Amino acid sequence: MRQCLGLVVLFVATIGAFGAQAEPAVDEAVRETLETYIAAMRDGEYEKMAGLMHPEDLKQFKKLYLLIAIEAEEADAFDELRFFLGGIRSAKDLEATTPEKFFATFMSALIQVAPDLGAILKTAKVTLLGQVTEGGDDELLHVVHRMEMEMEMEMEVEGEPISTLDVTSMRKTAEGDYRLILDEMAWGVTRSLQKRFGIKEGIELD
Repeated sequence: MRQCLGLVVLFVATIGAFGAQAEPAVDEAVRETLETYIAAMRDGEYEKMAGLMHPEDLKQFKKLYLLIAIEAEEADAFDELRFFLGGIRSAKDLEATTPEKFFATFMSALIQVAPDLGAILKTAKVTLLGQVTEGGDDELLHVVHRMEMEMEMEMEVEGEPISTLDVTSMRKTAEGDYRLILDEMAWGVTRSLQKRFGIKEGIELD
């Protein structure tokens, strides 16, 4: 349980960072995307959140979990994935699930680990400091932000303020707008399951 709570802290440190008004240094369209994302998260609209993620990231995420689910079934260990798969009961069910729906299921399950997570997110105070682009045709965009929040989980002193400086990354879509890409929290969970079921890192998913 403590390990799961640690993952929630990482999750909060990333997606809880968009509750404040953006500074002028952040592009208006990017600001609106981030604000819409955090509003959807706070309202439990996880499929709306998925609509703001980069579609290729979501496709790769689902493909990798499908491989994990297949291996888990063969090892008679599918129950180990229940926490992340919600109502998905088999690899076949997962295969029939859209990438957006799977992401929504994953995030819903992760948030439910700690019942006080919503209250923690409401304490977040954030300043967006600026953005920088990277790659040909500005393919990647990174938004720097500072977040302050109060943690009330068992591993922190109650009401103790925490301040973090972090970066949220986005990738340009074929239409030319920016969408969030999966962060280290999501991939970190996935890598641990890859290792558990013997799926090598860097496996080709196309």
